[in-house]
Amino acid sequence: MTNNKIFKPKSKKIFVGETGRKQVMNPCFELLPRRADNTPMNKISIYEEDFLFIMPAFGLAVDPAGFDEYECYHLTKQQWLNLLEEAQKLVSFATFDDMFEYVVKQGKNTNYDGLYFLNHNGKSIWSARKEAQIMLEDLSAWTETILKEDDGVEILGL
Repeated sequence: MTNNKIFKPKSKKIFVGETGRKQVMNPCFELLPRRADNTPMNKISIYEEDFLFIMPAFGLAVDPAGFDEYECYHLTKQQWLNLLEEAQKLVSFATFDDMFEYVVKQGKNTNYDGLYFLNHNGKSIWSARKEAQIMLEDLSAWTETILKEDDGVEILGL
């Protein structure tokens, strides 16, 4: 049995379903809910530049090797929730320096080297953090609406 609920994001940077995907030009990432029966529903498309805030969180919460934008990742629901929680921390700091120090400190604990990524993309992430917070609210709502306990998320790279 599949979950036929419809997800409608608040953010103008999240595009849902095939109709949404047609609105997005490459490069973009696609997030697909993966059911235990492997049926994708309510996929989301997000432009690469709007997905940057997820990348250091991925390195800290999921895989210390970091996020490779050309890979495909299969996450359990718990891994996905951990990723969203870590991303929320990153966009909630009072200053960029606080976020930067957190990534460096946590990176030492997890063996994730986020310095290169933040040196090249930190300003973009910090400048777009308000929109990232809205996107995170949407991604959390998407998770709650669409995913069941045994489901997961597939992230399709560029």
